[in-house]
Amino acid sequence: MSDRTFTKTQFDGNAGRSSRHPEASFASHPEPRRGEGSLAQDRLRAEGSPCFEILRCAQNDVDVAVLLSRSILYQALSFFFRRPDLAQDLSLVDKTRGIWQAAVDTLPFHNRDRLRGLLDALLGRLKNTTPKEWAEEYEKLLGHTVKGVASAYELEYGEEHTHREPHQLADITAFYSAFGLKLSNRSHERADHASVELEFMYFLLYKEILALEDGKEEKAQISMEASRHFLSEHLSYWFPAFSLRVSKYSKGLLKGIADFAFEFVVQDCLAQNIKPGSQDLPLRAVQEKIEAACVSCEFARPVASMEFS
Repeated sequence: MSDRTFTKTQFDGNAGRSSRHPEASFASHPEPRRGEGSLAQDRLRAEGSPCFEILRCAQNDVDVAVLLSRSILYQALSFFFRRPDLAQDLSLVDKTRGIWQAAVDTLPFHNRDRLRGLLDALLGRLKNTTPKEWAEEYEKLLGHTVKGVASAYELEYGEEHTHREPHQLADITAFYSAFGLKLSNRSHERADHASVELEFMYFLLYKEILALEDGKEEKAQISMEASRHFLSEHLSYWFPAFSLRVSKYSKGLLKGIADFAFEFVVQDCLAQNIKPGSQDLPLRAVQEKIEAACVSCEFARPVASMEFS
């Protein structure tokens, strides 16, 4: 086990070169097996960037290529919705332009051209945004508590008197535990944060790829069913409303992120025959949260604020 995301090279245009990478939300991603026929890091370093892997998969197995593309894009969105680091090197992220574009171009979505346009617009905004500007907008919209203008936490969304919180948070953490994952102490986020749920989708899809390439059909089926269930029960329910809310109130980089995220997640749901949740899903009132007895529980601790220099 390690503290790193097990496909760091997806964020590194120069495969094999040591560099800074976004921290994973989870403390322990099981390492992928090394060996012939896998997508492990040693092969990625030997063969080149993940663009090569997408092309290789497309030639050998279109379904695996689509899985890899979905995995890459969920990981990208997890990074973009993570609390920005003022010291992070955005030039490194920009080097992944070709990887993300190749991933979008591989998807069998009917709106692929629109999705590609939104990605290009996002990357254009990224070039003109400093880490400080990104962090300031993140704090303004998503807040340093769970009740931001556009809260990034699943349990903050829902119709009145649905009382989803106590059992839903337990359900989310049970998903993570079932696959040997726990939240990293460095993430400082609740289990229902957008970046954490998106990273879990990336993990499940990548785990399915590894199982398929190792000929372990039963394990691949388990990962596939888990990703479908998690997407259906969690991200599809609240993420469309969340991303539209971010887009509505943002005028900077987060708008580009939210527009791309909405289109990708909604179209991914439709491709999996999953009905996306209501785009008008409201934020829950504080009084209702008190009645649901979850405001003061240990899972609902507010995130520490970010200091600006």
